[in-house]
Amino acid sequence: MPFPLPRRTLKPYAIYFNEKVAGFLMFNSVKEELGGYWIYRIMVDKALQGRGIGKEATKIMIKEMAKLPDAEKIIVGYHPDNKGAHHLYASLGFVDNGNRFGREMAVIYYLK
Repeated sequence: MPFPLPRRTLKPYAIYFNEKVAGFLMFNSVKEELGGYWIYRIMVDKALQGRGIGKEATKIMIKEMAKLPDAEKIIVGYHPDNKGAHHLYASLGFVDNGNRFGREMAVIYYLK
């Protein structure tokens, strides 16, 4: 069976710190559920966590996503037990309106 083609709407990026790959992020350039653009991944090497790398990368990603057509909100889902993700998104201004998808909560960053 052939492998499915990747979704060309997903935008993957490496996160660099001191000229070395420190993580990975990816977002969708097409609106999805809740009428917003979704962040699919933000990952930082465990050895480099706690240095603000993920927060700075997320800020840059938000600026890029804000350039997408009719960008009004950015959405990210995460498991409620992930306290690090909760702290990160809350500190950046993401709001929990009670949206849930299975076991994940979805928080929203309003651009306008």
